[in-house]
Amino acid sequence: MPKIEKLKIEHKPLHCPLCEKRFMNILGQPLPNHCQIRCTTTSGNEMDLGICSDCVETGVSLETCQAILEGIKDFWVFEINNNRQMKEDEKIRRKEFHNSHRISDVIRVYNTGKEASVKAKKKGHLK
Repeated sequence: MPKIEKLKIEHKPLHCPLCEKRFMNILGQPLPNHCQIRCTTTSGNEMDLGICSDCVETGVSLETCQAILEGIKDFWVFEINNNRQMKEDEKIRRKEFHNSHRISDVIRVYNTGKEASVKAKKKGHLK
């Protein structure tokens, strides 16, 4: 029987993993089209996945969230492997920690980009 591989979506920092539109500025702050999907993990913790508002409107399944997380895990491992200042035992420990994350449920969608724009307008940072 063939091995079933997990669906994985490549992580591109500051960009939506589904449509690849940019949704964060260079400082990591949300642009108006940024949304977050709050998920729970199998260990009972919560984690947020960034997706653009257009993709959220088309619908995002639990399987899609899991595929996005798998792509993020690959990115984390790549970053850890390329870190020259981290000791080997620390690299192993961090990779095991990141690879242990599993999404069990989607809780809520936050329109963080719109919320950030409203707050910035109130403070006079945006017109």
